[in-house]
Amino acid sequence: MIDYIKVVDYKIHVIENQKTKIYDEAFTKYFNRLLNKYLVNLSSRERLTKRRYGFENKVPLILDDNHIFLCIKSYRLYEAFYINYFQIIDWKKINKGVVVTFSENHCLYLESYISFIKQIKKVDHILNN
Repeated sequence: MIDYIKVVDYKIHVIENQKTKIYDEAFTKYFNRLLNKYLVNLSSRERLTKRRYGFENKVPLILDDNHIFLCIKSYRLYEAFYINYFQIIDWKKINKGVVVTFSENHCLYLESYISFIKQIKKVDHILNN
């Protein structure tokens, strides 16, 4: 399973089992490829999620039963960043940030605890409705 996806210098970095795969393509093109088997694209999936759950912005991206990505930085920004909710086993607040621990026991520091918790609550809302 994918741990997280980030965009660096217009390249997609997909971290899976502590290994990084780099794709030289736009985030939307990469994610549309993943969504292709569900006969939907990123734009329509995002629109449907907004409508169904009442979100206005920073919509979690639902891929399948094992992948719901928290929007840390939107794909519309220069350095997009998405974390797979199902790979998170723990998190700990440190000052204004948060350290996220993944199922493979590696950690990642995020600068905003509040933004992270807002995303966690959005995914919890999706899973409970």
